Amino acid sequence: MGCPEDPKMLLDFVKTVREHKVKPGNDNATVVHCSAGVGWTGTYIAVDHLLQHIRDHDDVDIYQIVLDMREHRCNMVQTEDQYVYIHECLKAFITTDDETEYEEVEEPVYQNTKFGGDSTYENTAFQKD
Repeated sequence: MGCPEDPKMLLDFVKTVREHKVKPGNDNATVVHCSAGVGWTGTYIAVDHLLQHIRDHDDVDIYQIVLDMREHRCNMVQTEDQYVYIHECLKAFITTDDETEYEEVEEPVYQNTKFGGDSTYENTAFQKD
């Protein structure tokens, strides 16, 4: 229910999943799902998406990213603590020198398979209920 104190835990997990995903011959889809499929699922997706986004962009709009995710599935990033944790993860990532693990990813960020896999989440953000 809560958030880890150290953002490095989620950053390391995202990095591990991303490394596995980009291995040659691995063209399988990655399924992200927590118990309800919204809170930590949304947090993970937002962090992974934003880490890919910042390699090519100078700006980051976490609010808009979570808001866009919530247009496709309600309650993505379920709590304020999770939303704050996304900020902490990005801050920890940006302030370290280890930004190279996302440079080689050439795949779409996330696809909404309900709509034939053509809809990519370009942004995602937080909306307080």
